[in-house]
Amino acid sequence: MGDALIGSICLYNITKDSAEIGYWIVENQWGNGYATESTMAVVGFANKELGIEKLSGTTNVDNKASQRVLT
Repeated sequence: MGDALIGSICLYNITKDSAEIGYWIVENQWGNGYATESTMAVVGFANKELGIEKLSGTTNVDNKASQRVLT
């Protein structure tokens, strides 16, 4: 893929002790663990660097893979 963008992850609605997490991965990269790996890194950053202890996120009802990432 070279330098192609394959996804994005962010924290939003950040308060003193909580935030929401959102991400997307291009479809041809689904199942490679990128969402899980990047989510774990951002959760660690949010906790250690920002002191955020409560993160939440939402998925489509039928998106079981994304539900597993958030779990």
